Amino acid sequence: MASKHKVDSWTEEAVCPICLDFFTDPVILECGHNFCRSCITQSWDRERRNSCPECREEFVDRSLKVNRALARLAEKAQALSLNPKEKESKLDCVKHQEELKLFCETDKKLICVICAAAREHKFHNFMLIDEAIKFLKEQVKSSFESLTEKKSEIEQMEQKQKQSISGVQEASRNLQSQTTSQFAELRQILTEKEQRLLGDIRKEEKKIVKRMKKNLQEIQGYLNSIQEELSKLQEQIDHKDGVLFLKEEAGGKTSIGDETKPMLVVDDVLPIEKYDRTFFYNMALRETSDIIKRVSVTLDVETAHPLLDVSEDRKRAEIKFSLESLTQNKLALEQMEQQQKQKICGVLDQSQFLQTHITSLFAELHQILIDKEQRLLKYLSDEKEMILNTMEKNLQEIQVRLNLMQQELPILQQQLNQVNGVTLLQEEAGHKRRVGCGEHTLSVAKGALPVEKFDHPFLLNVPLRKMFGIIKRDSVTLDLETACSKLKVSKDRKSVRWTGAQRSLRDNGKRFTVWPCVLGSEGFTSGRHYWEVEVMENWGWCLGVAAESLDREGDINLRQVTGLWSVERAGDEFRVNSSPKSRLLTDPIPERLGVYLSYEVGVVSFYSAVTKSHLHTFSGNKFTGKLYPFFWTWDGNQCLRTCSGSTLDL
Repeated sequence: MASKHKVDSWTEEAVCPICLDFFTDPVILECGHNFCRSCITQSWDRERRNSCPECREEFVDRSLKVNRALARLAEKAQALSLNPKEKESKLDCVKHQEELKLFCETDKKLICVICAAAREHKFHNFMLIDEAIKFLKEQVKSSFESLTEKKSEIEQMEQKQKQSISGVQEASRNLQSQTTSQFAELRQILTEKEQRLLGDIRKEEKKIVKRMKKNLQEIQGYLNSIQEELSKLQEQIDHKDGVLFLKEEAGGKTSIGDETKPMLVVDDVLPIEKYDRTFFYNMALRETSDIIKRVSVTLDVETAHPLLDVSEDRKRAEIKFSLESLTQNKLALEQMEQQQKQKICGVLDQSQFLQTHITSLFAELHQILIDKEQRLLKYLSDEKEMILNTMEKNLQEIQVRLNLMQQELPILQQQLNQVNGVTLLQEEAGHKRRVGCGEHTLSVAKGALPVEKFDHPFLLNVPLRKMFGIIKRDSVTLDLETACSKLKVSKDRKSVRWTGAQRSLRDNGKRFTVWPCVLGSEGFTSGRHYWEVEVMENWGWCLGVAAESLDREGDINLRQVTGLWSVERAGDEFRVNSSPKSRLLTDPIPERLGVYLSYEVGVVSFYSAVTKSHLHTFSGNKFTGKLYPFFWTWDGNQCLRTCSGSTLDL
C-alpha cells in the first residue's frame, strides 16, 4: 500500500489541474503553478483576464515558461501506463491511509471517516461516495441541459442582434440616399426659381426699355422738326423784301400757327418687390415732367400804333414770337431727351443690380442647403455610429458567451460520459474543478435612427420658407364607396360629417359597416405625400393612414388594429392610437392637421399645419401594398374637410 501511495503521489504531480490528464507541453506561471500550455491559454481566453486558476493571482503579461522537468515526468508516467482517469475507484486517504468513503459537500473533496471526525470538518456536510456521484451526475446533466437551452436562446439573441445592426445600417443608407436626393431636388428647385426670376427681370427690362426708346425716338424726331422750323423762321426774320415775305406767308409755306404735339418723358421702373422679397427699396425713380404746348399768339390791330404796318410787322412779330417759343420748346425737349436717356440707363442699371443681387442671394441659399445637408449627414453618421457601437459591443458579449458555452458543453458531455465516478468527484474537488461561465444577463441591444429628424415635410422651413414654398400638398378627395352609411360626404368629396342616421347603401365589400370611417380616393404605393385636414372645432375625430387590408366590417380597436397609423381627438383629449395609448401634450389642439407619409422609409408623421410643429411619428415600418388617407368622425355638428392641393404657404 505504501508503494501504491508513492506512485499516486508522484503521478499527481504530472497531472494538469485543468484537464486532469498528464501534462502536454507544461508551462509554469510566475506564481509557481503548472498547466498545459493549451489549457491555460484557453482558460485565459474564456476568463478574458490573465489569472492563475489555482491561486487566482493576476499577471500583466502572458509570460509562459516551459517546465522541461515536468514534461519528462509526464512522459515517464505515460510510459508506465498510469492513466490518471483510469485509476481504481477505491482510493486511500493520504493523511490516514484509510479508504476514501465520504465526500465533503462543504470543501468539495473526498475524505475518509477519520477526516470526517476531525476538527477541520466538524460542522461540514458529508455524503457517501456513491450518493455523491449520483447527485453530481444529476447536477451535471441538469447543467448540460440548461446550458444547451441557454445556448439556443443566446444564438437567437445573436441572430436578432445581427438583424438589428443590419436594420440600422440599411435605414442609415436609405436616409443618406433620401437626404441627398431631397437636397438635390431642393437645389434644382432653387436653380429653376433663380433662372425664372432672372428671365422675368430681363423680360421686364426689355419691355420697359423698348417703350422708353420708342419715346426717345419720338422726342429726337420732334427735336429735328423744331430745328428745321427754327431755321425757316430765322430765314423769314432775316428776309428784307417785305412784299415777298407776305407772299410766302400767304402761300402757306410756313406752319407757325400749327399745334405741336405734347411730349413727355416715359418713366417706369422694374417691379422690385416681385423679385426681391428679402429687401425693400425706397427708390425715388419716378420724376414728373411738364407737358409743353406751343401757344399761338396774334396781334391786336386796335392797339397797334398808327405808324405800324400791321400786315407785315404783325407777321414778323408772330414769327419772332414763334422763334422764341420754339427755341424754348427745343431746350425743353433736349432736357426731355437727356432725362429719357437717363431713365433708360437707370432701368438697365436697376436690372443689372437685381440680377446680380438675385444671383448672390441664390448662391447664399445654395450654400445654406449645402451646410444643412452636411450637418444632417454628419448627425446621421454620428447617430448611426453611436447605435452600432452599442449593438456591436453587445454582439461581442453575446458571441463571447456563446464561445464559453461552446467550450463548456463538451466538458459537461465528457463528465456525463465519465465511467469512473470517483474521477468525476475528483474533478469537482478543490481548485481542480473547472471555472464556470459568468451569469451576467444578456439581451438584444435595441436602437433606431431618429427618422423624423431627417424625413419630414418641413425639413428646410427655416432657411427657405422666407423665399417661396417648396412642399407640394396632395389634393385628397374622399372615396364614396368606402364611406360608412352614417356619414355624409359633400358633393365635391372634400368634406365629411357624421349624421348618425343609417342609410340603405349597397354592400360593395369596400364600405365600413360599423364605424363612421371613410378612406381617400387615391392610394399610395411609393414616394412622399403630405395632406392637410381642417378639423376646426370638431371634438371627435381620428385621422391618419390606413392599409388597404384594414378590416372594414367589424369593430375597430384604434389602438390594437393592424394596418392603421393614426392620432385622434376625443373631447379635450388628444392622443396617439398606440398600445398603450399615449397622450399628445399640445395646447391648443390643432385646428388643421398635417399628415405626412414617406413610403420607402416607413414613416407616418403628424404636424400642426398652422405652426408647422411636429406632433408624433410612427417609424420603422415596412410598408407593403397600397396605403390610403384615413378619416373617422363622430361629431354631428362639425365636419372634417381636406385642404386643396397646392404649394404650401410656408
